[in-house]
Amino acid sequence: MKNIITILCFVIGTTLSAQILPIEQMNEVTGKVSDQIDGITHVKDVNGVLDKFEGTWKATFAGGEIEIVIKKYTRDHSIYVQRYHPEPLLWDELIGKYKFTKNGVVIENTIDLPDDSLEFLTKHRFYSETTYTFSYLGVNHACGDNGILFLWYQNSTTIHLGYLLIGETSPDCTSQAERTLPIDTTLVLTKQ
Repeated sequence: MKNIITILCFVIGTTLSAQILPIEQMNEVTGKVSDQIDGITHVKDVNGVLDKFEGTWKATFAGGEIEIVIKKYTRDHSIYVQRYHPEPLLWDELIGKYKFTKNGVVIENTIDLPDDSLEFLTKHRFYSETTYTFSYLGVNHACGDNGILFLWYQNSTTIHLGYLLIGETSPDCTSQAERTLPIDTTLVLTKQ
């Protein structure tokens, strides 16, 4: 009986010390992110708002095809916020692994990389229950193939993808990289 009480006290204490902020509330609070996460140990998708984006999605465009595999992932952000946030910080987000094919040739493929890799689409910002953005770093991102992908959820079989080219280049680049994604087009992706 004494062991049961000890275990129960431990579980209750651990639960009370873990402060959870639903992911959708990050947009309801204005100000600095450090103020929003003060005392928070997990920005969590408690209401499943990210679930609708999960799955394999495909679209074709001007001689090319994109396949994106999106899944929910809990990333440890502790190292990124340690200077103003002393507690550990977990954050539910989406990751997107992708494959670009152009004229039947695979240009980029990150689908088989491990989930903790930084070589694919990573969280940029959760905007609303129907919009999500990813940071995109193409294979030639150092020479300008980089930007932000916007996903708009339409329904359970369709999402739209827009691309905002950032195009930052490193001083080492001698020429501008060829763009993998169409810039001024919204793609309609279908769930597979």
